[in-house]
Amino acid sequence: AEIDFYTTDVIFENVTIIGDEAFFSRDQLKSILFSSSIESIKTRAFFNCKNLENISFKEESSLTTIGDSAFEQCYELKSISIPSSVKSIGTWGIC
Repeated sequence: AEIDFYTTDVIFENVTIIGDEAFFSRDQLKSILFSSSIESIKTRAFFNCKNLENISFKEESSLTTIGDSAFEQCYELKSISIPSSVKSIGTWGIC
């Protein structure tokens, strides 16, 4: 999937893994919606996305793993609902 790194709202469709540091320090991000296909969010994938406010997952999410520091230093984060499918959240995974 092609992603515009300068957009404020991102919808991940048909993506299964967000790799290590994939969106590291992307200050433009404000909102993320993951489709049900997401399985893993790797280490520091969204680290230091200072303006990220909302993280949403579609129902029937396949997400099982949130890596270390995946959402660390997302200071403006106001809402995230962890899917029941998640089995592991790494150190400082969400803070």
